[in-house]
Amino acid sequence: LRRSVDAALRADPRFDGIKVASVENGVVVLEGAAPTLEEKLRAIELAWAVPGVSRVTSRIEAAK
Repeated sequence: LRRSVDAALRADPRFDGIKVASVENGVVVLEGAAPTLEEKLRAIELAWAVPGVSRVTSRIEAAK
């Protein structure tokens, strides 16, 4: 599951500053920095879209 979420994030260079901190029982924790709130939300949406993800927790800091 971690590899799938990582692959989804790495497919878009806007999310270079965001990484998967942990995955446990379908719960994904994202951390890092995003340039805008919109990109933070998009990263969370991308993680949610990965089959097998039941919840996404964010520790992503948005610059704006």
